[in-house]
Amino acid sequence: MKVLVLGVVRVSGTSTKTGTPKPYDMTRVTYGVPVNPVHSENRTVIGSGYEVQDLDLEPQAMPQFEDIKLPGVYDLDVQPNPSNLRRNICQGIRA
Repeated sequence: MKVLVLGVVRVSGTSTKTGTPKPYDMTRVTYGVPVNPVHSENRTVIGSGYEVQDLDLEPQAMPQFEDIKLPGVYDLDVQPNPSNLRRNICQGIRA
């Protein structure tokens, strides 16, 4: 999947939303996709340029993004997320 990669980020810490402290560790890749105009009975989207999208990133893939120029167009290796088959996860950059 060739996209305009804007950046990658890893966020970790402890959430206290539920009252009980719970650790979290999230890794995401942010990319831009062309604005997709929509005209329907209930919704209208107009615009130009790019919209920002996020995708889960395999933590082990983070180093692949250290030596590339961002933003840039790259071919991402996107696969079904084995822990949640309803979502995808980026495995890294295709060579």
